[in-house]
Amino acid sequence: MSDYRYLIVGGGLTGDAACKGIRSIDADGSIGLIGDEPDPPYARPPLSKGLWLGKDESSIWRGTEEQGVDLLLGREAVALDLDARTVTDDTGATHGYEKLLLATGGRPREIPGAPDGVVYYRTVADYRTVREAAKEGTPVVVIGGGFIGSELAASLAANGCAVTMVFPEDAIGARIYPSDLALFLNEYYRGRGVDVRPGEMVASIERDGDGFRVRGKNGAALDAEIVVAGLGIVPRDELATGAGLPADNGIPVNVELIASDLQTQLQLMAAYLTRSSKKRAHVTLKLALSRDGMIGRLGSACPLLSCVTAGSFQFVIWPVKIFATVWPDSRRLRTRVRPTSMWYGNAVPPAAIGR
Repeated sequence: MSDYRYLIVGGGLTGDAACKGIRSIDADGSIGLIGDEPDPPYARPPLSKGLWLGKDESSIWRGTEEQGVDLLLGREAVALDLDARTVTDDTGATHGYEKLLLATGGRPREIPGAPDGVVYYRTVADYRTVREAAKEGTPVVVIGGGFIGSELAASLAANGCAVTMVFPEDAIGARIYPSDLALFLNEYYRGRGVDVRPGEMVASIERDGDGFRVRGKNGAALDAEIVVAGLGIVPRDELATGAGLPADNGIPVNVELIASDLQTQLQLMAAYLTRSSKKRAHVTLKLALSRDGMIGRLGSACPLLSCVTAGSFQFVIWPVKIFATVWPDSRRLRTRVRPTSMWYGNAVPPAAIGR
């Protein structure tokens, strides 16, 4: 069994940020990172933009290995024993820890009954698969009109593919942008050669020789050599729930990002939102591990967060955004609440466990 002072489950940007944050305050502590992809941590945004515009693939790597991290790649953590302080991966290997960070993120939503070969776009392997198949004139159906779908459609069209976008909303980015802007994007994309089909639900996807046939609920059929879906993600919280930790559209954490009962501040905010919106409020922490959060203090900003200062968090909640400053020593909470049309999806907060 391998033992680490810090064990991180998840090989994404949060895992990388955690490794670098730890090293900034602990130069010698052993760090293990379990990632289910065969590749080390990398930046995901270029997969749907920069790499399609000529950026070299080598630019996406985060250099996590330079931090003296033991990268355990191509492995999935399947069991967590909180009492024994161990994590077991799918090879049967067991890893002990003093501090544990769950940064498992989410998995792409899939289309029930869809055949193999439909790409649920999220990883560098997905980029390589689509890039290899996407030639001049290749017919592509992109399912989804959010960030991933719209970026992919633009990138594929710019590379000469014959792109059709299918999504149930009235306009591209309808959950993200004001209505007028979203409707403008429909025409803008059409002007760039994309066949935009708003208000269309996919009824089924079938294999048709070497390609696919996508059938809409309105009866329309689209033939394509590539089908790519960008339908958001669902939290990967199975490891946490299997260990007995609570989960509610993600892993609840306290103000120090520790998985435990939510502190009074979060409960008050959730109660406020429930009363205001008359629907259940899901509190989503849009942040990565703070610089020294692994040792139970609040630190400086993380690369994944747009506006965080020491001692403050940005809580992102649908359908409103709360900017909250929490002072743990006095348990004071100051908030600014304002409506927002910004949709951040089901981001999963990292959860640090150090009982």
